[in-house]
Amino acid sequence: MPTETMTLSSAKNLFISLIVAFAAIGCTPTIATRGNFLEDERLATVQQGVSTKDEVTKKLGSPTTVDPFDDKTWFYIGEKTSQTAFLDPKIDARKVIVMKFDDQGILQTAQQVDEKSGKEIDLVNKQTPTPGKDQNVFQQFLGNLGKFNSSGGQGQNQSPGR
Repeated sequence: MPTETMTLSSAKNLFISLIVAFAAIGCTPTIATRGNFLEDERLATVQQGVSTKDEVTKKLGSPTTVDPFDDKTWFYIGEKTSQTAFLDPKIDARKVIVMKFDDQGILQTAQQVDEKSGKEIDLVNKQTPTPGKDQNVFQQFLGNLGKFNSSGGQGQNQSPGR
């Protein structure tokens, strides 16, 4: 009998240990990098007044986005986040680098911008009106009466013999 009690006790301890291990694994934060997060060492590999667009692309990768109104302005946007279990991700670091090139494609400026450089944009809550009538279900049903023929898809536009 003592060996059976030992075995049950060992199994119980193993089960509790597994539960604690899975709980610890579930609480380990998941680290993610989104976008093109440029570290300072990589950013130092390009030189203002010397590096071309091709060199910048080879050393830093393609930009996250290019200004739609001025293709000489590139943006490298990246952020590092961590998320624990089912909680919302937390932004640990965010970096936005704006690079401006001249007409010959030579890098003129590369500067990091922060949240203070941004602008607040007020959202507009207006709705665009849609054309048509506001009809209830009964009006829609009556409006569709007579629009469909009873020939089962055999319309007048089909050629004979088909």
